[in-house]
Amino acid sequence: MRIGIIGGGLAGLSAADVLCKDHDITIFERADHLGGLAASFDFNGVSVPRYYHHVFDHDFITQKFLERFDCPVKDFKRITMSMLANNKEYAFTKPTGLLTFDYLSLYERFRYGLFGAYVFSLMNPGKISESLNARTWLNKVAGKGVTNKVFYELYARNKFGIPLEQISAKQFAHRLKAKEFLGTFGFPENGLDKFINNFSQSLLERGVTIHKNSSIISLRDKTIQTDKESYDFDIVINTAPVPAFLQFSRDIPDSYRAQLAKVKYCPVVSVIIKTKEFISDFYWHNVLREDAQMIVQHSWLHDKYPDKVTWVSRYGGAGDDFKLTDDEIKEKYIETLKKYYPNVEVLDSVVYRQPFASPIYDVNYPNVMPKEESPLPWLFNAGIATTYPKIRNMNTALESGIKTAKIIRSKIEKGSV
Repeated sequence: MRIGIIGGGLAGLSAADVLCKDHDITIFERADHLGGLAASFDFNGVSVPRYYHHVFDHDFITQKFLERFDCPVKDFKRITMSMLANNKEYAFTKPTGLLTFDYLSLYERFRYGLFGAYVFSLMNPGKISESLNARTWLNKVAGKGVTNKVFYELYARNKFGIPLEQISAKQFAHRLKAKEFLGTFGFPENGLDKFINNFSQSLLERGVTIHKNSSIISLRDKTIQTDKESYDFDIVINTAPVPAFLQFSRDIPDSYRAQLAKVKYCPVVSVIIKTKEFISDFYWHNVLREDAQMIVQHSWLHDKYPDKVTWVSRYGGAGDDFKLTDDEIKEKYIETLKKYYPNVEVLDSVVYRQPFASPIYDVNYPNVMPKEESPLPWLFNAGIATTYPKIRNMNTALESGIKTAKIIRSKIEKGSV
């Protein structure tokens, strides 16, 4: 079979990895690099990821791929996390963190503690209704004060930029159950860039064709028209963000187009900075009530650079900053950083922005999300848009590509495609 894969991110690469043994695979990537959000850039002689990435100790699929392509994680660390609010730093992963978290009242801290115990012991995300919204659920299990002061800020404002009433309680519960804030994290010893380079080189050696700098003009009846040439396929796998797919897809059923048009995405703006010293004792900082919402000290996990590398990022509402220049974004985000850490000296900084960082998991998402199989027998989907209610990370992206590829392989064997 001739199979075209739209998108050279991790889902596209893993789908190609499964299918290339028996089929003729072509990957189309609009950018000049592969890896999607996991891609790196040259930061004055060192390769650094454009957006924050790490590997959980339970991300077994990611670890298997990393080891296979000579980029294992050799050291996992129990992360430290802080909350930054009201000009104060709160150590949130220390035993006394909740006691000193005076951003909340004593009663609210008590409710927060009970909620944490519930998450770790009794909560079963699988039993939460698909239609239940996060505010209704959180008001009940965590209390209105905690919901408004913490979870609205972290998940509604910072994560998606939409009201809690519109967010899926089920997906939120799955994210909490993953225990990110108590996780054991690592990063590949040889970097993500080497992993993606070795992965793509392996595909090339097995006969996969990869077209970078290839913008798709249209997808019509198994034919992909790029800005350079036209290609005919038996099967097409789309891993591009849904809004981008809708821009170039032709002749898909009106009902399917209307369904996918309801899928919304959250953007991201990332300022990557270099400093001579670590900013603080914490790997991850959640910033409340600021536009720069997240500070992640990459060098805390991967201290292999001449200087310390940190991401300062915004997701919810990041689209508002797309109209700003890079210098204006740097000034804005670094100002927030220095509000909490005034002595930090930024040596250099770079800005990256992406309009389609993550699907927004609202209460209607399960009804409109793309499934692996589409109404067209030759068109399939892979990527994080298909993985609800799992959290968005490298593991789910790789797993998605594998899952879609196995569905296709099974259908080919049965002669149903």
